[in-house]
Amino acid sequence: MSTQKFVSACPRDCQDCCSLEVEVKNGKITAVGGDPDHPVTGGLICPRGRAYPELIYHPDRILKPRLKRGEDWEEISWEKALDLLEEKIRAYTNQYGPAAIFHYHYSGSESLTKKITMRLFDRIGATGVQGDLCMAAGVAAQQFDFGGLEQNDLQDLLNSRGCILWGRNIRVTQSHALPFIQKAKKQGVRLAIVNPLPTGWEEQADLLIRPHPGTDAALALGVSNYLLEKDLIDRDFVEAHTQGFSEFKERARDFSLEKTARITGVAKTDIIKLAHFMVDYKPVTTLLGYGLTRYRGGGNTIRAIDALAVITNNIGREGAGVSYCSEVPGSPSSVLVPGSPSTGPAHQGSAFFGHGPPGTGYSGGPKPTPANGLDPCGQPPAQCP
Repeated sequence: MSTQKFVSACPRDCQDCCSLEVEVKNGKITAVGGDPDHPVTGGLICPRGRAYPELIYHPDRILKPRLKRGEDWEEISWEKALDLLEEKIRAYTNQYGPAAIFHYHYSGSESLTKKITMRLFDRIGATGVQGDLCMAAGVAAQQFDFGGLEQNDLQDLLNSRGCILWGRNIRVTQSHALPFIQKAKKQGVRLAIVNPLPTGWEEQADLLIRPHPGTDAALALGVSNYLLEKDLIDRDFVEAHTQGFSEFKERARDFSLEKTARITGVAKTDIIKLAHFMVDYKPVTTLLGYGLTRYRGGGNTIRAIDALAVITNNIGREGAGVSYCSEVPGSPSSVLVPGSPSTGPAHQGSAFFGHGPPGTGYSGGPKPTPANGLDPCGQPPAQCP
């Protein structure tokens, strides 16, 4: 049989979501590469993507359910596994109610077939989770600020005059953004890096800012305060498109150059340079890293940077915006089951906990009894003991 090639997509939990070219011979995958015709992937994928054939056909890959008996794992049939699951679910729901089952899930593979577990446990009425250990604070921040996570395309960088990599190391975490930033640099786009760690792009940067870890919110507020004091904001844009500006102005006023420099470790002259970067090189695209939210108040850090972009009119236009992550329209539940009443993670009638540690935040639905059944899916509980 001749070799066939199919276009597919990588389901890994990664910003790039690469388009794949899959080679199949005699019904078996023989090679996986990047789709050369895709405008972002451009034929380049990481070693993990190329290793899919090895992963799929590895002799140690688990292909059947296993049941733990004492210290050992016994391989069982799919029929027996489904019968056991049904028996346990019915027993817990009959004795304690469906909220006693805790569906603790997150990422790993982002394929829709894995996400169907959300639909299953939603139908049961089990207790679920909101948020995560990775990026949820930033997601909530941008949903609150902008109403969603619709972001500018990477190709829109070519319409920018300035680009800020704020806490994002694209060389390590988003390799497919590199060609676009390199092309933008050749077109004269200015590059600023705000990161306490080396990124490998320092020599390319027109402005390099090294704040102490966890002080990015103070830096953003200090820059905003300077712009407010010097009347360098876009007042027409602010008046037409914002709410709560007076309260924000009062909050930012607390961050003088001296105080901001003391908190962040960034020289006052560099704080001023960052402020003028936002104004002098409009439109400015700001690409944010997930590490910004992995400190106390991380969501408010994103909101402070969002506000900085808003008051300088670097949002909602070509070549501008604050990109944290993108969202896929429609929930996995509604995509998988047409006509589903589910429209998002917090389904009516279910109880939800926030991640980290489990049970520290409760919202909505009937107050659950202590969990009697636990279903971890793509989120090992050991990561959040």
